[in-house]
Amino acid sequence: MEFLRCDVFGDRGAGRATKLRMLSVCVPRSVSALVACVAVAAAVACTSPTLPLPPPAAPSITLGTEPDTYHLASVQGAEPNALILVINQDTLLPNNQRVTGTFADLQGSWDLDVTAKAGDVLDISQESGAIRSAPTTIVVH
Repeated sequence: MEFLRCDVFGDRGAGRATKLRMLSVCVPRSVSALVACVAVAAAVACTSPTLPLPPPAAPSITLGTEPDTYHLASVQGAEPNALILVINQDTLLPNNQRVTGTFADLQGSWDLDVTAKAGDVLDISQESGAIRSAPTTIVVH
């Protein structure tokens, strides 16, 4: 009689499949073997889903203290300790002025100054661990 071995793999997020643990099911090679492997895989795969990181809340925008700058601030609008990344979509700015970042505090609050002018579009995202959120897009006014 032939037996079928079924190894179960899981996904740790960001597209990296890793072997969570090997579960071997030895059953006669038949339809029941397929059913057993599918049931074991479904049980392991559904135990700890990876939730996406939400985009940060839109910050308040005020004039900065330096020319051509704006001050962005958010109170509890991000994950605690998340890396906040702001990218100005204005390709006429030098690259080192298009990207700005900071870390949120323990309550998820943050603030920073960006180089921008009225009408510029800013993409604001957050990173926590190895996961990056989709951006929140705002227009400087």
